[in-house]
Amino acid sequence: MSGFRIRLLCLDHLHQCQPILYNKKMVLYNKKMVLYNKKMVLYNKEVDHGFFFWERGDTIPSETSR
Repeated sequence: MSGFRIRLLCLDHLHQCQPILYNKKMVLYNKKMVLYNKKMVLYNKEVDHGFFFWERGDTIPSETSR
């Protein structure tokens, strides 16, 4: 699978909206759950324009340039 760029929007930091590049990371979103780093994250909000609205408390490590 090729790495793709998706944007993550955390409710804790609405002002922060940085594109995350997932490489060798399995990201599975079914408008309901997300699998990241072998961890399943659930969010009540739906996916809109490629933005993930995470619940408060759920933080995703940001890896912009590696």
